[in-house]
Amino acid sequence: MDKKEARELLRKYLKRGDMVYTQVLHVSRSGMFRRIGVYTVHKNRIINISGLVSEVTQFKLDRKDFAVCVNGCGMDMGFHVVYELGRALFKPGKDAYSGEANRDPGYALIQEWL
Repeated sequence: MDKKEARELLRKYLKRGDMVYTQVLHVSRSGMFRRIGVYTVHKNRIINISGLVSEVTQFKLDRKDFAVCVNGCGMDMGFHVVYELGRALFKPGKDAYSGEANRDPGYALIQEWL
């Protein structure tokens, strides 16, 4: 699947203001690397969208856990993944949290930890 197809499929699953769930599946001993699973609910089913997220963002896919690989620490990495996903999918518009006009599409989705 190429980036364009992955983006179209994600847009089918996700609309502005939708919830995206993240789950840390692995943290390295140094704490500088994580594997994070990314999920959403579509038609009352939980869907692992980590592979699609990897395709449309800069995050690599770990095939063992089927999760995105995230380097770094010192911030909420689940939020970072969902923020980058929002930027990859949407154009500037309304903020999902406040409903106010916001130029940054990174805030189009809402993130919650599992």
